[in-house]
Amino acid sequence: MRCDDLTRELSAPTGEPNPAALAEHLASCPRCASWAQRSARLDQIWEATRPGEPPAGAFDRVWANVAAALDRPPAPVAVPAAPSRRRRVVLATFTVAQAAAILAAFTLAWRESVQIASAVPVVPTRVDIAPGEHVWIDLDHRDSHLLDQARVEGADSVDPMFTMLNAMEGLAGTL
Repeated sequence: MRCDDLTRELSAPTGEPNPAALAEHLASCPRCASWAQRSARLDQIWEATRPGEPPAGAFDRVWANVAAALDRPPAPVAVPAAPSRRRRVVLATFTVAQAAAILAAFTLAWRESVQIASAVPVVPTRVDIAPGEHVWIDLDHRDSHLLDQARVEGADSVDPMFTMLNAMEGLAGTL
């Protein structure tokens, strides 16, 4: 007898296996014997603490209460009163003030980004890349740097970010 067969039979007894075969397996397999002891202890705890059976008509009474609650018309919903004129004016003023603050923040951010962009001189850079050459163009500095990945990481290296992005693209169709 296999361990899976024993645990299945002890969990939900069918009476099919020979009781002698069960006893023999339990005697020869310490793992299954331990499992059977824990299972028997759990059964004892359940028997000692399980709730009693409900009275015979309990289900019918509960279902009758549910059906009665569903048959009752819904309670009327109170419609909130329209806000007063003063409240609407305050709300409109507050909304306009928020919009103005957001517009001012965007305007200041835009002007600052334009000033920064105009302060950085544009240096045209010519980059010659041979066919089949793996390169990385670093634009974080004032002038562009061309790094040959073959010299940096080895000739047979693969960019881990490239591999990760390819894997994510492959998953996109499965989600």
